[in-house]
Amino acid sequence: MEALDALVAYCDEAAELTARGRKAYESDVLLRRASEAIFHHVGDTIRNSLPPRLLEEHPGQPWSLIVGMRVRMAHIYAENDTSIMWNTLVEHVPRLREYIAHGILRG
Repeated sequence: MEALDALVAYCDEAAELTARGRKAYESDVLLRRASEAIFHHVGDTIRNSLPPRLLEEHPGQPWSLIVGMRVRMAHIYAENDTSIMWNTLVEHVPRLREYIAHGILRG
């Protein structure tokens, strides 16, 4: 499914971004804006391109929380916490990638 492949690609972009390190992330507003774009794309893809049935059949990810983070990035950006964003990028996004690539696409 094309949307799942796109999600994996967004996760790979997040990995490239985090490979630059936290210090670079915190000091470079463009890296932070890039991470916001990744969150937007991931959330939009889940909300608009994945069938609800697929999400129900694969409950191993907090789909609604992921979409909620996208909404927060888009509408409450003045309050975005860079620590939460960084931790999400390094801890949760790789798990999402693994779940999609090895749990859904290969499942």
